[in-house]
Amino acid sequence: MARPVQPGGAFKWPDWTVVGIYFLLLAGISFLVSNKMKNTTSDFFLGGGKIPWWAAGLSIFGSKLSALTFIAIPAKAYATDPDSPYVYYYRSLFTKLKKNGRIELFKTRRDQPDEEVTLEAICDKLIIWGTPESVADQLLAFQDEVGKFGTLLYAGKDWRDRELARQSMIMMAEKVMPRVNAGTSDQSNAAE
Repeated sequence: MARPVQPGGAFKWPDWTVVGIYFLLLAGISFLVSNKMKNTTSDFFLGGGKIPWWAAGLSIFGSKLSALTFIAIPAKAYATDPDSPYVYYYRSLFTKLKKNGRIELFKTRRDQPDEEVTLEAICDKLIIWGTPESVADQLLAFQDEVGKFGTLLYAGKDWRDRELARQSMIMMAEKVMPRVNAGTSDQSNAAE
């Protein structure tokens, strides 16, 4: 089983150069903006209503790189790595079903050609990962797509990191399922 390569050592000079340029840019923008401010609450919260197009563009671009992005990238890498326990689980199931002529169990529509049913497509559809909020949203979207389901099978086959698997199950029970149950009851109430 392949292990992810851990980055070694401290920052090198190119890393420090990028960080330094970022902070110089940040300090420069701050200095320019602070010289034009009138020290009012409006200036503080709204930039005096005179934010140039390029600064607004930087803000919009920057907001797309939230903390969620940096949390989600390692989660996706762990969950979808070809050697992850989750991919292993679906690879094993896919191989056995395909060998026994039962690949239709993974089809998303009846007329879907067998060639479209790949391990990658199965994993993209069935491995759900992310923050508790995003997992709940994905489960509710899945329910909207396939219809209401009464049982959710948590395929927690993680032998690589027992503590991570345990924490994942706890979050599923304590944070995800209450949101899913609330979302399901909201949908039921809206239908009535």
